[in-house]
Amino acid sequence: MKYLPIFTLIALSVLYVAPDTRADTTQVAGVTAISVPAPIIAEAINGELDLRLLNGADATVELAYPDVADGHTVGLFWTSNIQQYRAPVQTVSGGARSVIFKIPNATVSTDLGQTPKLTASVGIGGNPLVISAPLDIKVVNSTPAGDLPQPVLPGSPDNQVDIGALAGDLVVSVHYPTIDSGQIVQVLWEGQGVTPYSTPLRITPDANPIQFTIPNAVVVSSLGKPVILTYKASLDGQEAVRSDPAPLHISLQTLPDAPTVPSAGAGQIDLRNLSNRDLAVTYTYPGIATGHTAGIRWAGTPVYDTPHPPIGATPRPLQFTIPYSKVKQEKGKTVDVTASVGVGDGKLAVSPKLSVEIVDTRPTGEQVAADLNARFEDTRATCDNNRPSYYCNGVTTRGTANGNFDPWDPSTTQRRKGSVSFSYIRKDSKVTYLWQNSGYVFLSGDEANQQNLLQEYLCVFPHDGATDIGRLGYGCGFAPTTGRASNAADRLVQLSIDNPRLFELLKGNEEVTDRLANGKDASDLLLKNRELADLIGKVPELRKLLQDSLDLVEASKKASINVADPSTCAGKAATELNSWHAFTQQLTHRVQQCSLSTQSAAQFAVAIQARALSVPTSVFSTWNELLIKVWAAGIPARLPLQAFYYQNATGLPEAKVYQQKYASRTGGLWLPIIKLDATKLAGGVGPFSYNTADQAIQQ
Repeated sequence: MKYLPIFTLIALSVLYVAPDTRADTTQVAGVTAISVPAPIIAEAINGELDLRLLNGADATVELAYPDVADGHTVGLFWTSNIQQYRAPVQTVSGGARSVIFKIPNATVSTDLGQTPKLTASVGIGGNPLVISAPLDIKVVNSTPAGDLPQPVLPGSPDNQVDIGALAGDLVVSVHYPTIDSGQIVQVLWEGQGVTPYSTPLRITPDANPIQFTIPNAVVVSSLGKPVILTYKASLDGQEAVRSDPAPLHISLQTLPDAPTVPSAGAGQIDLRNLSNRDLAVTYTYPGIATGHTAGIRWAGTPVYDTPHPPIGATPRPLQFTIPYSKVKQEKGKTVDVTASVGVGDGKLAVSPKLSVEIVDTRPTGEQVAADLNARFEDTRATCDNNRPSYYCNGVTTRGTANGNFDPWDPSTTQRRKGSVSFSYIRKDSKVTYLWQNSGYVFLSGDEANQQNLLQEYLCVFPHDGATDIGRLGYGCGFAPTTGRASNAADRLVQLSIDNPRLFELLKGNEEVTDRLANGKDASDLLLKNRELADLIGKVPELRKLLQDSLDLVEASKKASINVADPSTCAGKAATELNSWHAFTQQLTHRVQQCSLSTQSAAQFAVAIQARALSVPTSVFSTWNELLIKVWAAGIPARLPLQAFYYQNATGLPEAKVYQQKYASRTGGLWLPIIKLDATKLAGGVGPFSYNTADQAIQQ
């Protein structure tokens, strides 16, 4: 169900009353002309409606017009500066020559001293309504004044009480001709539908006016209800006498407070903090009650009004949202936010404005490149409080490929293994090339932690750890040495030695490897890579070996869930640079490497320093391997993604697709495409640069 903005509804109600004082004569299909005179109030005399003559009864209104006929629908509208009342619509039947309405006595009494306007409407079939001439009627009360005059509300002229402007309790002043010391006075708050309240009895100290207070909560609870205010005075020990009544109108004309935007600090809304979420706005006001209507106006370009169905059993304060798209388009501007409230009296109260500036502190592409280069150049071995260096320096990168998947989503193999492979590059890391043409980079650990996006780093290998060949414990452990798992791992290692090109291509085509290891058809992908297809065809046992290996890796992951540190170099007494080098020098394949801890700053530093040492050719790779615990698929906005990168002309169009996918999956969030210059990387010089022309989507 769609709702018109509350501002529009009020405008429509105003349009209902014809401004002209003449009867409306309208051409209607099948009828020559319809002339509708003003309605008549039976009890009115000389343009006045006397409450004394009504004596508590409802007012009778009659509408008669020459062309009245069965089937016509007739309505009546009573409006004043205080309230609006719409009588139930009636349908003419039985040959009636007029229609009779009743205006509730409470409605009439509320307008004491006012001059309401009455108009009628006549509907004939599907034709436009015909509006009658208006009737202006003054509401009076000719009841003779009693011995005790009405109580007085200082500061509330005409007995109109605006609860929005009421600061504290309501003051009532009592004074009468015979007031003197020693008399007993009490003020009474009553009325139809009103929770009655009686003030404490007071003894008059002298002949001056005496003041009472009605609690603010009592006044607020009477919003929109006809209140009768009186007092009783006991003179000289006689029976108490009640004063003349003072009819009060309790309304909400002023909203004292502006809306609240919880996420706005120092008057600013930062798009970075919204993270593509809608903007929350809260509001409450004096006398808030079920049945009222409330809405928020976002005065952007264009203006946006929130839906405003009647308030029900909703939380207090009321909760509203401004769509992120509306907020984002006001970047760099200041927007006024106001609330509007309707309480059923035909009036609309509008709050003071809250002015908020829309800013975006997300870094530009140039700033991201500069940050990456600064972290690349920073070679501190540890961060503050002796934490591993990935918290404050270096760049955590993951190479990937463009395919029918989101590049940041873990593959089936990675989910089963429990980890995702990255490389950690820094000026002194001696990483000279990354194994894919394109990929993405993560924020530093500190920055990710500040944004509540930090992932769990599991272990690190100074060289490619061959974590796709049967390694247990999230890929941080060793390949098994006994049983079926050992056979699969040993055979895969031997195949990688005998067919290095095959395993090089498999590593560069993760989607093919993933399908083979999970028993899925990869023929469509192999059609695009004949070399890989031919090599796989020469090793018919490969698919079964990959499946057996992954089955056992997955089982070992489940057994490793409660392991505090899955790294293995400590178990080989190889956690220092010299001991690591001695251990590694005797290896014949990179899958035999031990993994260093990412929880120990010293061990993580060894993983970087170790790349400067000579190792067997069968162990060496141009990159290192860092394992991060797997995350759920489909959560790009909850990952510490900082940028997409490319290394060459093949990688640029891939990175553009990543950027477009990211924007699509996150509702418009933007990450820059950064060039990673492999020549500078190999030379230990800041390799990152930003170029506007590289972007598929501009910031």
